[in-house]
Amino acid sequence: MGIPSLGLHTQSETAANEAFGAIGAIGAMGIASLGLHTQRGSEFGSQHSLRDDLSIYIPDEDTCIEGRFQVVRQIGRGKYGTVSEAKCLTTGRKYALKTMEREDNEVEVELTKLVSHPNVVRLHEVLRSESSWTLVLELCEGGSMGSWVDQRVDPNFLQFRVRVYLPPSSREVGILTKQLLKALAYLHHHKIAHRDVKVDNCLILEKSSSRPTLKLADFGLASTFQPGVPMTSSVGTLQYMAPEVLEGKYDERCDVWGAGAFAFRVATMMDVYPTTDKMPHDKGDERDKWEDAYVRMVLSKDVDFSIPGWESHTAELLQLTQLLLDKDLARRPRAKDISCNGDSLTVQCGELLGSAAINCWCTYNVCR
Repeated sequence: MGIPSLGLHTQSETAANEAFGAIGAIGAMGIASLGLHTQRGSEFGSQHSLRDDLSIYIPDEDTCIEGRFQVVRQIGRGKYGTVSEAKCLTTGRKYALKTMEREDNEVEVELTKLVSHPNVVRLHEVLRSESSWTLVLELCEGGSMGSWVDQRVDPNFLQFRVRVYLPPSSREVGILTKQLLKALAYLHHHKIAHRDVKVDNCLILEKSSSRPTLKLADFGLASTFQPGVPMTSSVGTLQYMAPEVLEGKYDERCDVWGAGAFAFRVATMMDVYPTTDKMPHDKGDERDKWEDAYVRMVLSKDVDFSIPGWESHTAELLQLTQLLLDKDLARRPRAKDISCNGDSLTVQCGELLGSAAINCWCTYNVCR
């Protein structure tokens, strides 16, 4: 099962203020990019612009879904709403409909409306009722990466209550991670932090493909940001949250940590900080104790790359994942510092030498 976003770390009033911080500025600039163009990594960011604010029409009056779409099946249900597969009654085309309450979800609507990138789920239309929004989204028929990982459990061992993971190749993990990093570089170029990067928010476009297309989804916890101004709200899904997010002072590199946690999970089926006891499902004292213990573990311990599973993968994939999960922000790259060349990723790595900081270039052939 996918890991739910923890109730303790949902979007607070402070988080909402952070998220709205530059929305007004974006609108005043005609939805112009707030990003500074960078030479390295430019193919990930500046080649793909934000959409014009008028490209997605939001009606002033309530709209009837039943007269436009036929719901085929429910894909998922969560704290913030439901997602269903639906068919347009006019064209017969399939979409994903995400329905959620209008209260406290304006930021998700605004940001989803703006983004346009090959590795980000595309919004086609926004419908509204008196109490809810419905986002008409690109349908990703391959499902979530969380389900993709779960489906790789060997069924022959389930009768013994043992979960044996049939790991994908390092090439598969590399292809998927590269696409996620491209999506993050695009968002960060336009000063948007996702803040909830995890396998359940990464979808696969096709039902089956030897080279699947990854799409980053769900901007429910996303926020605009300004360089040099830290974000402070501890939001996200605990098992994917960077240590600095738990400490309440962070920048967009929290998403790079999330990409590392994604690669770690897909490569091994393990969380970055695995536990023997499961998180209590219901809120209460036991859940609070579990979360407090987990936070202490993340803040006090280094990531253990000796756990079973990594022996199946190449040294280059391991090294890239270690770089993305570096707790030292002086060494963890920004998404804009990552560029692609065929099957390789080139990363600008910051290194500390005495009191001086130096940069080097590391190339990882992770997609071969």
